[in-house]
Amino acid sequence: MAKIKSGFTGERAVILPSAVAAEYGTTQLGSLLRITDIGIYPRADFHYRQRSKEEAEQYILIYCSEGEGFYEIEGQNYRVGSNQVFILPKKKAHAYGSYPKKAWTIYWLHFDGTAAALFAEGMDKPLHISPENDSRIEERFKLFEEIFATLRNGYSKANLEYSTTALFHFLGSVRSLTAYRNCIQCADRTLDLTDSAIHYMRENIRKRLSLKDIAE
Repeated sequence: MAKIKSGFTGERAVILPSAVAAEYGTTQLGSLLRITDIGIYPRADFHYRQRSKEEAEQYILIYCSEGEGFYEIEGQNYRVGSNQVFILPKKKAHAYGSYPKKAWTIYWLHFDGTAAALFAEGMDKPLHISPENDSRIEERFKLFEEIFATLRNGYSKANLEYSTTALFHFLGSVRSLTAYRNCIQCADRTLDLTDSAIHYMRENIRKRLSLKDIAE
């Protein structure tokens, strides 16, 4: 079976130069939390990566929006499906990839810093984020895209600092899932069936939905 690291149609990625990442890591904010790599792999068929303990230099967040895949940490295997997210620990051997004929679409980022372990704690198992009325999934993807666009625009001090502050919010929206959802309940969000269907389509805008999916 083919094993492909990158080069997928439509993929986008920003890899910070090692010198830039190292210098930013010495700053007060960057020492707490920083991104070293970020990207999106759409429908990444035959995707596969493997790293040794020594090669796993950062924490890696992978958010699967569509398709199916797997990951392995020190011999423990996990299956990953649509709307699931996990974080690979730093300094632990791992492998991950998509299943044949079920190519996954993933949003991924590598991050590090003294606060990184706090966000990674307990995230080594798949967390399912179901698309419900208060899920705010699309808002989270927009925040990810904002972080990506900021770093794509260059590595100025302002861009690096903003990407970090936005990353705090993004990781917090995953780790504190209930609080992230509940904060919109102060507004009147009484939805009828039509509103619910529209909301479901928005939360799954990156997927190919059938009428049956929407009706259910």
